[in-house]
Amino acid sequence: MFASKRKVSPALLVLALLTHLSLTGMLLLPSVILVLVHSSGPASSLKVEETDANAKRGSTSDDETPEPYRKPRDLVSLVAEYAAYTAVLAGISTFVCGDWSWVERTWGASLLLPDLTPNPGLWWYFFTEMFDHFRSFFLVVFSMHLVIYVAPLCIKFSHDPLYATFILQGVIATFKPYPTLADPGLFVSMFTIFPEVFP
Repeated sequence: MFASKRKVSPALLVLALLTHLSLTGMLLLPSVILVLVHSSGPASSLKVEETDANAKRGSTSDDETPEPYRKPRDLVSLVAEYAAYTAVLAGISTFVCGDWSWVERTWGASLLLPDLTPNPGLWWYFFTEMFDHFRSFFLVVFSMHLVIYVAPLCIKFSHDPLYATFILQGVIATFKPYPTLADPGLFVSMFTIFPEVFP
């Protein structure tokens, strides 16, 4: 929400907090940065249809079409600000815990999947049914499965990065190692932003 309103620092801070809670939040970084740097704002196909209808009627707007993106140094400064927020949160966690043991218990848990207690996700069931000598291979495969969606979706929907964020949130909600009911809840609640996805 902060990103779509062009509130850069709050958007990156919330994303850093999300990453601090679960590493899968880091997958939203490219699409959120695209939302922040996209100068025309979030798009909707309904808006495009209205623009096409106005063009057919011969009406023109006084505003020039802005350039699609800001300068590359803006991208670097946004990534640096996100990295700074993440580093500060990691430093605070290290200070509170007294050492780096929190990394293994939080971020390590989502990468190594030590607890196979049933949950709303897909991972626990798959890993309880497989032989242990395949576990390392499938941990890498399942982790990379989440990552492979980021670049194609950000490229395909570069004209509407908010929609790319919406789709990525759905992918994360489906394939996250330890999902909660809030993950698909956020995705489903975002359907109201995009009425064009309804038949």
